[in-house]
Amino acid sequence: MISRVVYPSLLSLASLTFLTPSLQAQTPKQAEQPATEEGWSKAWSVKPDPAFAEPEKKGPRGSSPPSLGAEVRPRVETRRTDDTWSEVMSYRVRLDVSGRVGRLEGFIQPQASGVYGLTGTRNLNTPGIGIFQAYLRYGEERLNVQAGRFQITYGEELVWSRAEWNQIGRASDGVRIHGVPFEGLAIDAFGVKYANFPDINGVTEPAYTFDSYMGALVVQLEPSLLAPAMQEIDVYALRDHRSTPTNYDGPNRDRITAFGTRLKGKWSLVDARLEVVGQVGDNCTLALADNQSAECVDYEDVRQRRGFMGEAEVGVALIDTLRLELGGIYASGDDETTEDVIEAYDPLYAAAHRHLGLADIFRRTDIFQARTGLTFDNKRVMLDLMAHHFWDAALDPRGLEVDVTARYKFKDGLTLQTGFSHLFPTSSDQVAVTWAYLQAIAAFR
Repeated sequence: MISRVVYPSLLSLASLTFLTPSLQAQTPKQAEQPATEEGWSKAWSVKPDPAFAEPEKKGPRGSSPPSLGAEVRPRVETRRTDDTWSEVMSYRVRLDVSGRVGRLEGFIQPQASGVYGLTGTRNLNTPGIGIFQAYLRYGEERLNVQAGRFQITYGEELVWSRAEWNQIGRASDGVRIHGVPFEGLAIDAFGVKYANFPDINGVTEPAYTFDSYMGALVVQLEPSLLAPAMQEIDVYALRDHRSTPTNYDGPNRDRITAFGTRLKGKWSLVDARLEVVGQVGDNCTLALADNQSAECVDYEDVRQRRGFMGEAEVGVALIDTLRLELGGIYASGDDETTEDVIEAYDPLYAAAHRHLGLADIFRRTDIFQARTGLTFDNKRVMLDLMAHHFWDAALDPRGLEVDVTARYKFKDGLTLQTGFSHLFPTSSDQVAVTWAYLQAIAAFR
């Protein structure tokens, strides 16, 4: 469920600059390890969301007055596809308001985002205004419960991502429960609704029929006692029910069940991770009746789903601030000879921006990629060089992409970032693409 807006980012940036001292005075820094004596577990999720600010405790019950934060992110991009150039200027403004009384925390985040020159409110790349996140969270020593609209992220975001590169981002309405039965074992369970299906012919759909829902269970084990080199072992299961409009017949319905595991370890100067996901499910076209029935048009045309994805990465710390990376991705593609089965892996809610190249040409389906990179990062200056070689799942060549990213962080919360990407096609059906951007991020926490 996504909200967005239109505001001139430069004016917003200027106005928020004058507010910096007061905002910083009211907003405590996020604690790296949340306190536990007031009922907060040490880790909220496999990869804690930065939006989950933990206010400093004030008073005997751990209550705190409302605290404020803000982020302004203007960006200009240019892209050349074959011989066609295009440019776009976009922006995002977020305000954070959070407070805590005892074991109950509240968080609300209005957002304004969009592309200059466009109008509208509900599409992914058009301007809008609304509440991006709004939730309550209750915490006990080994149990947290969160309800409302919030972002979901785990691991390196290969399955669940916040889509943070997009100026709108991704948030869902639902409930999440995080439990720690004993030290070293964490369990997350959540169910969310992430899209409303539009009305057809003025008929409002019944609940649960055409909207899109997702539920998942994630189990994380920190096996340091059994295998000191292993940092995390995650096992998860997901169920997705999705309906998308079509230009003919009724909506297209996908029901996908995915099972995955993620391993992460570190040995001296070497770090490594591996994640694999398998999918089963079905796909069909729903009958478009006055009551918007959930029945398939023809059950003989129901197609089964069988997909697979794997990603591996190995890194070596050459020095404290310099890391060499080798990695790769395989995601299955569809076999055209089997009309009743879809073998293509469904990307679900994965991040692709850095994993599959900054130019966002390829998706996490029908793809085989090998990559190498070198990253220098001393917390203030970052330079990232990446090379991606792409084939499709049948190993037919697609292209070679080279990416360069540079970032500089100022002490006052301002970050400047720029990037350049070029795809060299290695097949006749792939065109050359050049892409570059410049982005500023002003954060007041």
